[in-house]
Amino acid sequence: MTNKQQHPSKDDFNEWSKIIPFINFPPEWQIQVLPQGRRQIARFRVTKHDFEGYISIIFEEYCDQLQWEVAQVFEGDVETNPPRLAPEETKELIECIAKKLITPPGEVDG
Repeated sequence: MTNKQQHPSKDDFNEWSKIIPFINFPPEWQIQVLPQGRRQIARFRVTKHDFEGYISIIFEEYCDQLQWEVAQVFEGDVETNPPRLAPEETKELIECIAKKLITPPGEVDG
């Protein structure tokens, strides 16, 4: 995780574009970008044609650290205790999403 530090305001696009890494998504995934929430800097969700539900990915500042949160969502139920990853862990982020996209809803172990 990123060390405690001052982060740019949510409105500072230029500074956030230096912090948030590019991510190489597999072509079969469908990505939906969503507006940010209160603590969230960015968020999106991922699904594919044969998956019921979606994976919610949030990039946020939590306890003074930047992180990705990756949670499976099915019929309005959100996975409890989803994994959290450091911003630079994009390979691990893709692996986590891929694992959740092949795990039946309700069977995710977090």
